[in-house]
Amino acid sequence: MDRNRLLLAFVLMLMVAIAPSLIWPPKKPTAGRLSGSADSAVVRDSTARPAVPSQPTAQPPDGPTADTGRIVSVTSPLYRLGFSTRGGLLRSAELLQYQSFAPGDSARPVQLVPKGDAFLRHRLVLPSGDTVSLDDWDFRPSPDAPGLVVQVGQAATPLRFDAERRGSHVTLEYSLVPDEYRFEVHGSVTGLGSGGAVLLIDLASGLRSVEKDSLDDYRHYSVVTKASKTERTDFSSIRPDQRALLNGPFEWVGVKSKYFLTAALALEEGQPTFGGAIAIGGPRNGKAASRATVLITMPVPAAGTFRYSVYAGPLDYRQLGRMGHGLDDANPYGGIFRPIVRPVSVFVTSILLWMHGQLHLAYGWALILFGIVVRLLLWPLNQKAMESGIRMQAALAGAARAVLRLREHDRFPGRAVPLASRSVAPRSVQDHSHLAGFVDVRVVQGRADRGAAESADQDDGVLHADLHDGTVPELRVGAEPLLRRAEHLQHPAAVLDREAPAARSAGGRGAAHTSQDLDCFLTPSSRSRRRRVAAHLP
Repeated sequence: MDRNRLLLAFVLMLMVAIAPSLIWPPKKPTAGRLSGSADSAVVRDSTARPAVPSQPTAQPPDGPTADTGRIVSVTSPLYRLGFSTRGGLLRSAELLQYQSFAPGDSARPVQLVPKGDAFLRHRLVLPSGDTVSLDDWDFRPSPDAPGLVVQVGQAATPLRFDAERRGSHVTLEYSLVPDEYRFEVHGSVTGLGSGGAVLLIDLASGLRSVEKDSLDDYRHYSVVTKASKTERTDFSSIRPDQRALLNGPFEWVGVKSKYFLTAALALEEGQPTFGGAIAIGGPRNGKAASRATVLITMPVPAAGTFRYSVYAGPLDYRQLGRMGHGLDDANPYGGIFRPIVRPVSVFVTSILLWMHGQLHLAYGWALILFGIVVRLLLWPLNQKAMESGIRMQAALAGAARAVLRLREHDRFPGRAVPLASRSVAPRSVQDHSHLAGFVDVRVVQGRADRGAAESADQDDGVLHADLHDGTVPELRVGAEPLLRRAEHLQHPAAVLDREAPAARSAGGRGAAHTSQDLDCFLTPSSRSRRRRVAAHLP
């Protein structure tokens, strides 16, 4: 029986795990043109050109080379960013308050940029269909210093890069906030003409894994977008070399791992939002999808100016909440139950953060204390549930249990109870089964006055019928000797076999009544919960 229940439980768990994916399969990326921008056709044409890589390039070793240019580092108490003079790219992003557990990076700060890759590559798609990549442009930094330190309490510190080629001038300015994991990007391009252009912002091919179990970290890699609500596209749902076009317009687009996030945000009033995003599946090492190039499209007016914000940091609820625009929902979960799960999770998270900040408790102790408080608050409900469970067990064990006493003086006046002439197979009337419960029938013998009334205690304790008992129909039972003392521990047949020889030696009449039947049925009573059976004994 237990084995069958175990198999049934295992089958049900499999059904729960598999059925949702069959009923609600993940949304497949739609193929076709992007929406949300007048320049969508230009973007569509540009995706078919070789300027957009179909897969990530090979990963060269870290450190400046002839292709990466000179690195200008910006350090604050929270981060250390490395910008390259070659293309104005973000080559490194270290989070100084977080430690990496990845093999080879152990005890070092978390590094978000994948090895040999870079964030914030900029490409301009012109109305003519030509694509201008800024990756190979040489920029001049201002201030021209190997390192820049920003202190908490200072205003946003700008770091400017300028480049010029064939009469066109490009400016990239990064405004860094010392106490937040975000910075502003301001850009301008001259010589675009009246048609403007479409800007492609490259968020690299994912994030660098900083977990000891990199496979588990890769399962959380996904592209996160926010239009009317937050949507997630897992890397594992994009096949190698497949181009997934994500329709906008979007307020922000990001790439997340298990604990960290990089995102570009177009949140300024009056500024164009992101027209859409392109996710290109990268090569896989086994079944794990660890790479996917993510490009964001943004229209650039004829004036040639653009502006957006960048977040590169942990999935910290407080940090993300300061950014607004639903960025604190960058890790969507719950599926169809999100409208219910999210308010509860936000409430619990707020309490844990308050306990951590105000009570100076580690998050582990905060969780333990929170669990104890919840247990105490729900104690009355738990008590009621336990009592209900006990009552249910009692009902299942014997919902129709009744103790019926047969007494010679309990008869219907003027009504005879016939005896059956056939014999009854020896069995214990203590285990007489009836419907969903058990009925115990015992003959009262050995009393000095069989007609005397029983005491109230004995009457209530023995002649008790369950409140939920239904009408008990007529019972046909066989009279047997009353089991006494140690006889209760023996099988009833053994008692009958032992008493039968003794009865025969005494004259053959000792246990003759075991071959007779008794017709037992309920009689009316003045007590609502009392059951009595009239019996006729010869």
